[in-house]
Amino acid sequence: MSKTTRVSLMNSWSEVNNDFKKTANTTQLMDEEPEIFDGSSLYSQFCNVWQNSQTSLSEIPIQYGEACYKTVRRLPKIFTKLSHRRGLPNIRSVTEMINLERNTWSLISNIYLDRFQCETKTGTTESSDLSNFNHSEKEIIRLLYEKDSELRETQILIDWLELLVREQIEEVAERYECLFNQTTAWENTAHLLNYLPKSELTKRRLIKELHPDVVTLTGNELDQKDQIDNDRYVNYLFLCLRGGDLHRAQLLCTQRGEYWRAISLEGWRPFHYSGFIESESKEMEKAFNEDEELGESGPFYMKLTVEGNPTRVLYKSACWWNSENVKLRSFERAIYATLSGNLDVLTQILPASWTDQTWAHCRALVEARVDSSLRSLLNTGPRADTLAVTGKTTKHWPLDGGLTLPDSAWAPGDWTLSDAFARVDARLGWSAIGCLEKCSSNSSSNLRMQTVMRSAMNDFLMDDTSCLYTNDDGLLNANSNNNDSDIQSPSVYAIVYCIFYAVQQTVMLRNYDSFLATLANIMPKLVCYGLGDGVVPEIGPIQPPDFSRVGNIDQVVCHTLRFLTHFVLFLKSAESDIQDVACSEIIKAYLCFLMVNKNADLVAYYTSALHNESLRIQWYSWFSAETIQPSEREHCLSLAVTYGFDIVKLTRSIVKLLRQRMNLPGEQQFIHIISSLRNMPSEYFTGLLDGDIDNKNDGGEIGRLSDIDKQRIISLDWLFYNPSQRGEALCVANSLLRLFIAFRSLNAAKKVISKLPTGTLEQAKVICEKSGSPASLVNTIREFECYVLYLEGREAFADWYEQMHTKRPTKPSALTTAAASNLTHTTYGPRGLAQRLALEESKKEYLARLERWRYDTRLDTQNAAEKLTALLTYPKPGWLIDIRQAENSQSQASTAITPPTTEDNNNNNNNNNNNNIREEQQPDLYETKHAEAEVKVEFDVVAGEDKEAMAAGDEEDIFSGLGESCSTRQLQMSILREACLSETVFLILRLYQTAGLHQKCIELSNLLADNEHGLFKLLSPGQLQSLLHHICQSIQHFINNEQDPLGYSSATK
Repeated sequence: MSKTTRVSLMNSWSEVNNDFKKTANTTQLMDEEPEIFDGSSLYSQFCNVWQNSQTSLSEIPIQYGEACYKTVRRLPKIFTKLSHRRGLPNIRSVTEMINLERNTWSLISNIYLDRFQCETKTGTTESSDLSNFNHSEKEIIRLLYEKDSELRETQILIDWLELLVREQIEEVAERYECLFNQTTAWENTAHLLNYLPKSELTKRRLIKELHPDVVTLTGNELDQKDQIDNDRYVNYLFLCLRGGDLHRAQLLCTQRGEYWRAISLEGWRPFHYSGFIESESKEMEKAFNEDEELGESGPFYMKLTVEGNPTRVLYKSACWWNSENVKLRSFERAIYATLSGNLDVLTQILPASWTDQTWAHCRALVEARVDSSLRSLLNTGPRADTLAVTGKTTKHWPLDGGLTLPDSAWAPGDWTLSDAFARVDARLGWSAIGCLEKCSSNSSSNLRMQTVMRSAMNDFLMDDTSCLYTNDDGLLNANSNNNDSDIQSPSVYAIVYCIFYAVQQTVMLRNYDSFLATLANIMPKLVCYGLGDGVVPEIGPIQPPDFSRVGNIDQVVCHTLRFLTHFVLFLKSAESDIQDVACSEIIKAYLCFLMVNKNADLVAYYTSALHNESLRIQWYSWFSAETIQPSEREHCLSLAVTYGFDIVKLTRSIVKLLRQRMNLPGEQQFIHIISSLRNMPSEYFTGLLDGDIDNKNDGGEIGRLSDIDKQRIISLDWLFYNPSQRGEALCVANSLLRLFIAFRSLNAAKKVISKLPTGTLEQAKVICEKSGSPASLVNTIREFECYVLYLEGREAFADWYEQMHTKRPTKPSALTTAAASNLTHTTYGPRGLAQRLALEESKKEYLARLERWRYDTRLDTQNAAEKLTALLTYPKPGWLIDIRQAENSQSQASTAITPPTTEDNNNNNNNNNNNNIREEQQPDLYETKHAEAEVKVEFDVVAGEDKEAMAAGDEEDIFSGLGESCSTRQLQMSILREACLSETVFLILRLYQTAGLHQKCIELSNLLADNEHGLFKLLSPGQLQSLLHHICQSIQHFINNEQDPLGYSSATK
């Protein structure tokens, strides 16, 4: 470790806050205040600033910069000096990035404040004739800046670049300036002059006298230690000029006794004499006249001021040629090049740094353009043909007095700011925007951190520049060692620096379209880097994050995306022609991090900033679908209302997304599931009749509720918050009911119905009436009622089954044949009498319980028979058939179903006298091409016909918006109708035969054969054969009991 590094680390320990001294465990400190380490408090701070400062746009960048400054101040400085440890935030990189962002906001603030002020002054100021300002260079320069906006903004850029270095100098001034505060310079050389003979001095090529120009004049050298100290001192002076801190440089010179150098730094100031200014002369004359009117006695003194250097041309020329003098030390030449605007010398001495080279080129542009204007207006000035001071040329002096300057001194004056940046890129050999373009196109780039971070200040602070960046590159490689090789070149942090440099350049040039398009192209990669996803996506629109693939989040990248998001939001407010698509891509990249961090408030706000409503719905629904707790869902919806989301579209999108994530079966898969029910072997239905299958645990799944079933049911909650979406809630509930019934998960189906809020069906009917009875909602309500009736029928059958086979009273053991025979042989003693009485009492109780059981069984039998029969005799057009579907079916010649009439709605079945009697059906308002009312509907035919039915926009809107197509729904209903009603027929037959109601079995056969309902078409040949076999058993029962085969007694005949 070098001496400088050790000193830096020792000093950093003294700057640590007392709170951090008390905490020895870094991990414990992270648990207590995690925001201290990653600066995550900036996310909410920036959002609050943007929300609360819409009226004062010019203040927003300033507030952003202040927030960054306060956050950096809170970061523990000790960890910015130590090596990064895996598992802990990279505080050093976070600090550097936030400082870089703060500086960028400062530039944006200065530039746009000037632009806003310029826009307000447009048309209100009169153009001034610069030629009227005789010889006042200061006034000419002031007016030149007012007229030339590019020159003014370039000067703002220069001042900003100088401010960055000046702040760095202020941080290290106390540490370094004490080394330069010497009353006697060149102490080692002076010591050698006193003690070494002249021959030894000559041998060592040391100077023999002490004065400022001795090295230049004699060609001899200082002592090595003095030379090193002097070079470092001059380097520090140059950095003061680089930072625009002229006062600090002059103060150091005077403290060192170099007054000549301090004075030499003053010669650049433009000359100004107040007597040459017409406005000032008039003010003085007015003041003189006022004094005479007041009668004041005494002399009147006119205050005429003289400022600047009247021989500025000589000064600039001398500085120019001194900078060209190769005998001078490098940084001394750099000082003269800075004072004279000698770009060639300055760029050779400065490191290959973007900030330093930009400063040098922009400074040369300003110097050349200003001096050119002075020369053309005054025929005098720093590079004029004469050295006149009085405002008139002196023809007796030769041109330039022998100080002729090369044409290169004037060339930068003809540049534009864009030309200056192009020359900077050519000088560096790389371009920030070009690096981003290569990254977006997956081209290789060798740009590393040591390249983008280098600067003259860093070179001064670290003698060995490799020590400054080696740790960073090693850190970057360590952070990305789990990723692919293409992620490591260029490094992620190098891309971050390029982004900020490109933003600064773009703000100056105001060329936003191409830059924002480039940023949009690299957003997928940047999101991949930041989320720790090893799979780099292709260029294209960013999609919501896959939470299962998120690794370690890189806070540097996250802060960069936060900056870019607020940058584009600011641009959209400040500029008039910003691309919405590119801005939305940047905002979406930031949203990926906010979604992973589960910050609902920020996600809702930034999602509302997307330019397209479909994008807003897509991204916010993706985030909302991840919420689990009811309170979180309510909070998400309240935020959606606050930020102007369409709640109906949002909840539809959430439900649709949840259905997709649950892997709900598609059309073909549903056919396969239902086919297991529809094509069951006849043994299954025979088992239903013979009692071999326990209906209570039918299929083994009726009593179970899996986790995926619970998630499917919970998805309904999103449609309960808005009462106007009760119809859509029924639509989703119907979809789940079809699925659960197909899976024979009747318990889950009951959960779906119980999940619906009280009065949902009634509210849906009210909505249906108010909206003109749309066909989709009418059929949805009818479908839901069908499922409710089916589940009620299955539940009633389950109750009957339990009552019949489980709750039958058991005959007491005392009433068995063996026990009763023993009692007949007992004597009539007291003991025998008691036993007989107990036996009689037990028999009475048993008979009473048996009678109650028979009564309850008759009620359960009647109830189950009514509800199951109601499925078969459901009002026209039948159970689980849409009304309009049946109306369309009658126009098809191929159908075998009798067309329904409008008078058939109230003429059905006195047996259906329970609370499930269907209300009179309302007419539908849409037409559909579904003519398939038969059971065996081919998928391709239904799908093809349904494409024509999509013209009915109302139905498509409610179904497709919830992730369901009309063709899928119709197909599922058709197949489910066949399977459920076939099973219901066998359940009713079993119920009747078990209860001994054989007459009802004959009536059931008549119902099945009736063409009005067409139920016989739902049964396969095997099912019909099994059914007829059991009906023949009932007929045989009648014959055996001396009745005719139809169940009538002979007496009746």
